[in-house]
Amino acid sequence: MKRIFVNPWRNDTEHRSFSQNAGSDIVYRVDFSKCASSRGTSVSSVAWTGDSSLTIADETVTSGVADGTVTGTSSCRGTIKVSATFADGDKEIQLLSILVDDK
Repeated sequence: MKRIFVNPWRNDTEHRSFSQNAGSDIVYRVDFSKCASSRGTSVSSVAWTGDSSLTIADETVTSGVADGTVTGTSSCRGTIKVSATFADGDKEIQLLSILVDDK
């Protein structure tokens, strides 16, 4: 599992890089709870979107923490966009750049 804590005090979208082996299922946990707390609101939904080279499954969100399982079947480089929508209508975006290696 890869855990990502989203900094609530930054002013732009944060981009993080990860790598994984081809065929492996890795859970990415993106924690938006501090962002929600600092805004005095809660996370109402989280959407995961990505390149066609990566598969996203088992998407859940609990108490402001979003989980998604990412798989890449062959060598590729892709980006996953994790977008949280808060109860007050604001949004927060986390970008995950994922390098899949089949060596």
